[in-house]
Amino acid sequence: MNNFNKAKEQWFFEAYAHYKAGRYKEAIIICNRVLELDPGFILAYNTRGNTYLALEAYQRAIADYDRVVKIDPRFTDAYHNRGVAFKNLQKYDKALADFASTLALDSKCLNAYYSRGLVYTDLKEYENAIIDFDYALALDSNYLHAYYSRGLAYTALKQYQEAIADYDRTLSLDPEHVNAYNARGNTYRLLLDYDRSIRDLNYAIELDPDCSFAYNNRGNAYSELKEYEKAIADYDRAIALSPNDPSTHVNRGAANYSQKEYLRAIADYNRAIELDPKNARVYYHRGLAYNELEQYQKAIMDFNTTLSLDSKDAVAYYNRGNCYSNLKEFQRALEDYDYSIALNPSDASPYYNRGITYTYLNEYERAIADYDRAIALNSLYASAYNNRGYAYLVLREYEKALDDYERAIQLDSGYAKAYAGRGYASYYLNDYQQAIQDFDRALQLDPSNSVFKRRRNEAYRKLVGDL
Repeated sequence: MNNFNKAKEQWFFEAYAHYKAGRYKEAIIICNRVLELDPGFILAYNTRGNTYLALEAYQRAIADYDRVVKIDPRFTDAYHNRGVAFKNLQKYDKALADFASTLALDSKCLNAYYSRGLVYTDLKEYENAIIDFDYALALDSNYLHAYYSRGLAYTALKQYQEAIADYDRTLSLDPEHVNAYNARGNTYRLLLDYDRSIRDLNYAIELDPDCSFAYNNRGNAYSELKEYEKAIADYDRAIALSPNDPSTHVNRGAANYSQKEYLRAIADYNRAIELDPKNARVYYHRGLAYNELEQYQKAIMDFNTTLSLDSKDAVAYYNRGNCYSNLKEFQRALEDYDYSIALNPSDASPYYNRGITYTYLNEYERAIADYDRAIALNSLYASAYNNRGYAYLVLREYEKALDDYERAIQLDSGYAKAYAGRGYASYYLNDYQQAIQDFDRALQLDPSNSVFKRRRNEAYRKLVGDL
């Protein structure tokens, strides 16, 4: 029996050495051999479970940890490691239960606090995540991973200065922590500090030229700076390194959209949808691109999909309403603007576009009420003043129309339609000299507009006839 135990222990230590050295196949083979000799050898189950965990064979790992805790219900590491396996399978309730069991057995288990914090991060319960990372750091003030992960949680909560402090601490402990440079660079971007953002992301790429996340984040910074060619080059590199990351395809699509490369944008969104068919925002953005190409039915289909995935997306209703309006399906447009306003009553745009739709339907009082609301929400909305001026003009309230056109011109001195509108109002108020001046200015801004020319000539004939 002594020789048996000695051989078993020798094989176990050999298996453990293989596991620690990353020779997982050999570790499993020897653990299997040990367990054939002694089916109740708890350390062999635990080591084989750890090996399966390293190989991402999570169900097999869980089966081994189950055996461990069945044999010894106080085996702390098995609960923790089984919790990690459950986390990686996104079985978060079971993971949390295992971490709770770990901490019930050992209230100072640093790894359990840290791992539970990661679960809360996945669940977007960032405040709870931070509490657990705080506990981990109270146990070990140099726990680098906890600083980094807490920084990510602070970034998600938009507590950017706290996040940067954690990334700084991470980098003080590991000056070559690529992910910390990447995360800090992204956080600086969110603070609109693009110089620091790009500096950090450059350094992340210098440390790891294959860091796709850093290229993606630097692309985001360049995109926000409207340096779209640089942004697209970075997205290209990120996609080459990580072709199955849908977010990078979405970001490159947005950059192509901003450059009015709508077909390229659609190709990017198509690929993103292949990779992540449940992402409502990708359908929404593809719908915007189809709308720009005046492919309104395709745009409507995409907005329909967006709303089937997220029925409270106010801007999807708004943009679908715009498509219906362009197709002259005005009642459907009005319904969508109503939904958009109900979901987000503080957005001026749906009021404005509903006002346009009422104008098409010759319901000018309703149009004016909507322009009133749009202007109340955005007092710098030049086109709302212009369109309300038109509604007043049709209703023959020329003084009010004149006031609105003048306000539109104050806000946008290059607004040809506003000058023309003021010209109409002045004409109807018999101020032909002012009308001529306004139509002349409108024609300077829009020289090919034959309507402006004709109205200018009519005002001139009136002026000459009155002399």
